[in-house]
Amino acid sequence: MATTDVIPFGDRQFLIQLSAVSTIPDQIGFSRYYEATCEIALEDGNTTHLECVVHRPTNRRNVAGIRATDRLVLLLKTDLTQSQLSGAAITLEQYGAELSEQEAVRRRIHA
Repeated sequence: MATTDVIPFGDRQFLIQLSAVSTIPDQIGFSRYYEATCEIALEDGNTTHLECVVHRPTNRRNVAGIRATDRLVLLLKTDLTQSQLSGAAITLEQYGAELSEQEAVRRRIHA
């Protein structure tokens, strides 16, 4: 799994795009949101476990015409910095219940 983008938005909030995710369970549907637990292994050797919201983007073709089905987007609130997250190894440990888009936004804001 590769971290392709770490985008800050709001107070301690990040949108993290992951690609080459080979362990997406079949029940994680496209264009849906789920609660999840992720493990963030920092470059300095420290590891932290955080609750996050995971979104699996729509199954679309990229510019080369290939379907990108191995992408996930994390919505995360943390005290870690953008540079720490950019260099971290991020894995999803556990997927939880499906969330509505409104509930995903609410959790992001109030996390």
